[in-house]
Amino acid sequence: MNSVFTVLSRLRVDLKYVSLLALIAALLVFYPTTNYAFKPLFLWFIFFNPYDELFYLVYVNYNILFPVGFLAKALIFIVVVSATAFISILISQKLTKATLKTGVKTNHTEIIQLWKTNKKITLIALILQYLTLIALVALAFLIWYRILQQYILIFLSLAMYALIIVSALGIMYLVHPLLDDEVILAQTCLNIINSIEGGSEKEDAKKIELVRFMLYILLNHALSKGIEEIEELKLEHSLTTLFLALLQREKMTLNKAKTIITNLLKAVIENKIQDILKNLSKIDEKLGDAQKLAKNMEISIGYPSLTLYMFNPSKKITRLKAIPPLITEILLAILIFLEKWLYYTTFKIL
Repeated sequence: MNSVFTVLSRLRVDLKYVSLLALIAALLVFYPTTNYAFKPLFLWFIFFNPYDELFYLVYVNYNILFPVGFLAKALIFIVVVSATAFISILISQKLTKATLKTGVKTNHTEIIQLWKTNKKITLIALILQYLTLIALVALAFLIWYRILQQYILIFLSLAMYALIIVSALGIMYLVHPLLDDEVILAQTCLNIINSIEGGSEKEDAKKIELVRFMLYILLNHALSKGIEEIEELKLEHSLTTLFLALLQREKMTLNKAKTIITNLLKAVIENKIQDILKNLSKIDEKLGDAQKLAKNMEISIGYPSLTLYMFNPSKKITRLKAIPPLITEILLAILIFLEKWLYYTTFKIL
């Protein structure tokens, strides 16, 4: 177990590899487990109906005849899903500690880049998991009401693969670290902004872009705790002025902008909304030249989507997002593979 944690901790610098490894491992676990528990099984017999002179080939659901054996297999599936989810959460906790520890000890931009990548991957995994769950619900409906009966065997196979995908995506989501720690992220931004001394223009521009990105997320999160109509503050306008001042590279303007950003980040760390509002109001006052430049040149800067980069400090709520599909798929699997239906075909011998 420790060796697994060590390997994944080293891979934290590229969460795409963590995602790929987690997905492959989950598929290797769930494919044989799902196939064992929910592989469609039928007993068949044939009889002749003299009234319509047709032969009937009838397939009877094996699980109806031997429900205890099926429920035992389903229990094994439940245990495997639960154990894998538990192990994934343990790995996530290790990755979270290792990644956030890096952010505290260094002034590098790695932690913010990891945060951005982590948000994108987990959102994609969660969306795909719920979409696959919807497809599984549709398959359960088709099978339950015997719609398109001639395709039931295909529907059952698709349902089994849907179970595998929902499980694998849920595990991939749970493995990822939870990096929504506003204190550590704000402190990282402080370290980055303090490292800007007007040296390499290209390097400073990258740092400024990361701080602009993260400060926008952190301010929206902090202000949303006490202000309902954040749009009225026009954060984008104020932050555009602020970061244009940083990019001008004039010493006095640069220092003023750095001071305001530092105060904003400290207010975020201390959760002081009034201090945030106070420092936002100073932007137009102290950085008038940058504000005029933005107006005269009609400069606009794009800001990250708050839906994509949703900040959620509650680790329990974050993890719970992947749990309902796992529970729902188990209930649907038992419903699909233990319901009372027959599959039959007819033919006539000339």
